[in-house]
Amino acid sequence: MRERIARGSARRAVTSRPLAARPAASDPVASDRATRRPGALQRLALPVLLLAALACGSSHEPLQLSLVGFGPGTVRVRIDLQSEVEPGSLALRLDAAPVALPAAAGPGSVTAELAVPEGSHHRLSASARFRHDGLSLAQTAVLSFDVPTPAPPLLASDPAPGASRVPRTAWLRLDFAAPPAPAVPSGLQLGCVQDGRRVERAALVRFLAPATLVVAPLEDLPPSARCGLEWQGPTGRQSLPFETAAAGTAVPVRYDRGDPTAVTPLPDDFWLVDDVSTPTGVRLAIPPPAGPPDRTELFEALLAGTRRLDGWSPLGPLVVELAEAPDPTTLPRTAAESLDPLATVGLFDLAPGAALGSRVPFQLQMRNDVTPSGRSSHSLLILPAVPLAPGGRYGLVVTRRALASPERPLGPSEFFARALAAPEAGEPAEVSRVRTLAQDVLDTIESHAVLPISRRDVALALRVSVRSTDALPGDLLAIRSQVAAAPPPAFRVGEVTAEPAASPVLAIVRGSWDAPDWRDGANLARDAAGAPRSTRSRPVSFTLAVPRALATLPMPLVLYQHGDPGSAEAEVPGAARRGLAAAGFAVIGFTDVLNREIAPVGSDQQRIESQLSAVFGALLANHRLPDYWVETHAEQLAFLRGLSGLDVLPLVQGPNGLASQPDGVPDFATPLAFLGVSEGANGAPALLPYAPEIGSAVLVAGGARLAEVLLHQQPDALLQQLASLHPDLSPGDVWAGVSIFQQLFDAQDGHNHARFLYRDPLAADASRRPASVLLIEGIDDSLVPNAATESLAWALGPIPLVGPVLRPVPFLGSVPAPLRANLGPDTTAGLVQYAPTGLQGIPPTAGCAALTPVSGSEGHYCAQRAVESLRQQVTFLRSALGGAAPVIVDPNSS
Repeated sequence: MRERIARGSARRAVTSRPLAARPAASDPVASDRATRRPGALQRLALPVLLLAALACGSSHEPLQLSLVGFGPGTVRVRIDLQSEVEPGSLALRLDAAPVALPAAAGPGSVTAELAVPEGSHHRLSASARFRHDGLSLAQTAVLSFDVPTPAPPLLASDPAPGASRVPRTAWLRLDFAAPPAPAVPSGLQLGCVQDGRRVERAALVRFLAPATLVVAPLEDLPPSARCGLEWQGPTGRQSLPFETAAAGTAVPVRYDRGDPTAVTPLPDDFWLVDDVSTPTGVRLAIPPPAGPPDRTELFEALLAGTRRLDGWSPLGPLVVELAEAPDPTTLPRTAAESLDPLATVGLFDLAPGAALGSRVPFQLQMRNDVTPSGRSSHSLLILPAVPLAPGGRYGLVVTRRALASPERPLGPSEFFARALAAPEAGEPAEVSRVRTLAQDVLDTIESHAVLPISRRDVALALRVSVRSTDALPGDLLAIRSQVAAAPPPAFRVGEVTAEPAASPVLAIVRGSWDAPDWRDGANLARDAAGAPRSTRSRPVSFTLAVPRALATLPMPLVLYQHGDPGSAEAEVPGAARRGLAAAGFAVIGFTDVLNREIAPVGSDQQRIESQLSAVFGALLANHRLPDYWVETHAEQLAFLRGLSGLDVLPLVQGPNGLASQPDGVPDFATPLAFLGVSEGANGAPALLPYAPEIGSAVLVAGGARLAEVLLHQQPDALLQQLASLHPDLSPGDVWAGVSIFQQLFDAQDGHNHARFLYRDPLAADASRRPASVLLIEGIDDSLVPNAATESLAWALGPIPLVGPVLRPVPFLGSVPAPLRANLGPDTTAGLVQYAPTGLQGIPPTAGCAALTPVSGSEGHYCAQRAVESLRQQVTFLRSALGGAAPVIVDPNSS
């Protein structure tokens, strides 16, 4: 007796393991799959049968079973019989139970349709007798098969059915009308026909969402091939046909640590060295790149200050260079896109714990630049959408699913390809070190990512270890302690100017105060222990707007911090007139260091250019960034100390107009309020944690992260200006320099201090609550990126997005207005959005539409000037009087 065993879909697989995909017989590009694939186990009952078979030279069995396909609850099988079959001898059994045969069963092919439950395993046997050389011989064929579980109807797919030029590195996505059963992925089969030859592909299949499957081929799809993905659907076999792109040369992601002239990619843990004296146990040791002296000297000036740091910036951009321009449609550009498990570029958390392997949101800018000297670069600037965790570790991954064109995926450089490969005897030490670092990233994304990424799918993998920030408050805490121990600074009243009777402001008072200076030149002076020390005191002007509605004394006071370029002299009166004075608030402020000392006059553009020249000039001269920002924060702390006893009132009418006639009684109530606009809001997070005198704060159109602001506002001008001054720089050098600049600015960037307000509060004054915060952004702000403002909301708490939500933020929760006491019985904090005119799909805030076209169409000014915003600010600050938890109201409420 001879027995044949043929297996159909007998292989079971779970979604976490690769599937050997097999084409179904209904696949138009398959050829006799069911008859070619069954394995044969042949048993000979009589040796003479073998001799007879050899004698006649037949390659066909007299009885064959093959799988035709599956329908709803059925399986179709084909029985092939040779003409020598004895009539009536054919018998069919399914799992040992007899099965009725078609009435016409005889020589030739017979098709039988059998009822079978989905997801089941079966053994089908057919037996018959045949005449051969006068003998009657028994034959048996056996077919074992699994019945696939049908998937729900397909709603959408990527690629779409019939798509052409599908990249060979693509992953396939299937969106079903309902969640498929867990067994459905095991029935997926992927195959292609190339040059008339069948090519099958094993694949990893994962549930991306309850109703979405992702199929990741374990090898590139063949080029210029007709491919099909098949599965069992509700009415039978379903297919997704598509054609692949032609073969093309990969576009390398530039990376070669054996090249002494290369800077990018950056940051990169390749430049870490062990140092047990630092909190993280490592420090940066980046050598200046080899090359022309001008370029080397510039990088040496930038890098000198980084060698004291114990890791990379939590805020700085990550810079990657490509050999050619990528296709922007294949890259994740927004924070929401970067969190998609299918995103072709990913920033992954490598820290052990629940977040291991999770994606971190980022914004991506794509740059294709040429300098005036003709140097060109194609760069990806990746800006974390939230601060990276101090002391944390991350992996930046660029996959081969990012493309220059469908035929040309991004690929590893020759250097990185060696690091991805097995170690070789005598290989360069740089390759070995990069392999070790990349292994940390690759192991994580293969084992812990929502959708595992195979290392063969990777064009670049960088490990990035983040610096510690626990020591950042040290300078401002020391300054606060010195301020508290010293007598309050003296205030002197100068000119008092009466406002017109129709104005809500009674008078503008101008004077000066004795501001301590903690600098020795451009940088902080320090004592023998390294703490900041005051070197002198000098007069600084202040401006005070006194409200006409002097209902009670002491009166509420708002400390106002202006934008950049700007001044207290110009902005304090306007802030008071726009609503604060009518609500009974006095408004006071002074001009910050950059606008007072570096660029006090000129057009806005001239003043900004003067500031940048001064900052970068000091950096090149001293190999250190000047401490202009921390000096402003220090002056604010001293100013607050003086405000507690400030005595200006009453204002009396004299022969020359109003004059201040102090009566020995302080005029202003505590806790104080704060209003920061633009740059004033940028710096506020570096003040509020150290200023418990402030009970409530409104931050409008701010966020800090200075490097990101520079890249957001005028990146082309920044590139051209720096490259013109240093013609040996490539565009990639400039962007790498901006990333290093953020490393140096970290200590002064308010963003890095934000966590010390709510997340990790400081014991600056344990008897005071932290300030309540109303954070306001204008959608599509062209001066301060929304990404920085939204990141600040996350860094503070995170604090929620308060409705109405105009544009969701993927990493912030949302709550309806009104909001009160969400961070405790006396603390409120939230982010509110305003919409300028001209946004696609977002109707403008009414108050923005009522502004002039220039202001109303710009998110930066719309957020500051819309009547709804002004009303919301006043309501927030007034509701905080007396120490109560303030309320954030719906901007559209009356």
